[in-house]
Amino acid sequence: MKQARIVLVTLLIGFATFSCDNQTGKPQNEKIKVKEDNLTATKDIELARKLISSGYYYSAKNIIENTNYESVSSKKLDSIKTVLDIELGMNKQEYERIRNKNWEELTTRNQDGTQIWFEQKHFRHYTNTNLMSIYYGIDRQPSSSMINSLIFKITYSGRDWIYFSKINLIYEKTIVQMIEFNEENKKIDLDKPIESIHIHFPYNKSKLIKYLYNFSLSESSQIQLIGKDTLVRKLNEEEKLGILDVLESYTITSETIN
Repeated sequence: MKQARIVLVTLLIGFATFSCDNQTGKPQNEKIKVKEDNLTATKDIELARKLISSGYYYSAKNIIENTNYESVSSKKLDSIKTVLDIELGMNKQEYERIRNKNWEELTTRNQDGTQIWFEQKHFRHYTNTNLMSIYYGIDRQPSSSMINSLIFKITYSGRDWIYFSKINLIYEKTIVQMIEFNEENKKIDLDKPIESIHIHFPYNKSKLIKYLYNFSLSESSQIQLIGKDTLVRKLNEEEKLGILDVLESYTITSETIN
């Protein structure tokens, strides 16, 4: 009987300890989440400031409107919203004028039977080059009412084939984004060492788009193609500007259609 009481007391102590851990753990988890939200929001505000200073106001506006700022002081948020209001125009007519002007100037347009394609205008992206760009399309039929996914275009040309099967984007030396793709979609020229691929952005693309903003604004943006051999090269200014221009155009187009 005495032994049974000892067991019962041990179980009760254990249960009480477990309950206390749960009670203290829950607020701790909430504190961690608030801290993470605050860090994310602070980074987004800093990114928006960089985009504004580079003239990409609609990209900055989109970031501000789609981030949880409950954990950030209203003073920081109001400050950047004021800047955006000034840059985009205080009245709707001015806002529409600037938006339409930017939309026309940012990209080139090509069309086929069903699509209008929007591409960067800093260079012609031929297959036999070492370049990276992004583009997107909208449906022409039955009307221009559906915007399609953003698409990477990545090309390689060199002395020998590298048969790349992995692609990494890197900036600030350590911040890496792996770009996943199906190797069956890759094109390889059998006569010359030329390789190319078009890769659709994932369905949940918001994190990748934020990464590309930071990547393109960085001075140390690199692309890494990994296969039989590995190619690492630094992006040129035209490539980075092209990415930013297409993302700005995509933001404006999404807003216009939706």
